Amino acid sequence: MALGLYPDWKSHPLKQILEAGISVSLNSDDPPFFNTSIGKEYQNGAEHFNLDLKQLLYISRMAMESSFADTNTKAHLIKLTNEWSID
Repeated sequence: MALGLYPDWKSHPLKQILEAGISVSLNSDDPPFFNTSIGKEYQNGAEHFNLDLKQLLYISRMAMESSFADTNTKAHLIKLTNEWSID
């Protein structure tokens, strides 16, 4: 919303992007400039897109898998998120 690409949360295509299987991540880019934090972005996902904990964990895993972290770090972080999985 900060960049003004969409007039409101309702018109943002995040749900369609997820349903299409496109890899996404939630991040804070430049927190002072955009007046946000990673926590606030996850909260926005829950509040404005009705993402549940399972969906938010899935987004977190996608971000980890796509990151530039080394293989061991990725595996460790993904293992930690899997421990929080909700069935």
